[in-house]
Amino acid sequence: MIKIATVSNPMELEMLKELFEDNGIEIMPQHREAGEFLTLYMGTSNYGIDILVSEEDEEEARKLYTLYFSEIATIDEADLIAQAEEAINPEDDPDNSKYDSENTDD
Repeated sequence: MIKIATVSNPMELEMLKELFEDNGIEIMPQHREAGEFLTLYMGTSNYGIDILVSEEDEEEARKLYTLYFSEIATIDEADLIAQAEEAINPEDDPDNSKYDSENTDD
């Protein structure tokens, strides 16, 4: 087994596990130090979790991992803010009457 990455928490592990399983790659998570015990006892660990794959899956797993995290890294904060504002103030309601507290039909 080859280590391709280290994640910091069980939620990241589950996201990567799903990504790899969807692409036919089996992973073996390995907690560092007392990480597994701490995760069971406290719900998290500061030690991290190594992600191991078989030698034959290493190249494909590294490509997927790099692609996955490069897409996350390219999310622009301004775009996220614009999407949030659009969700709060949709264009189909330009005067925002749907959210106006003074506009009530009671």
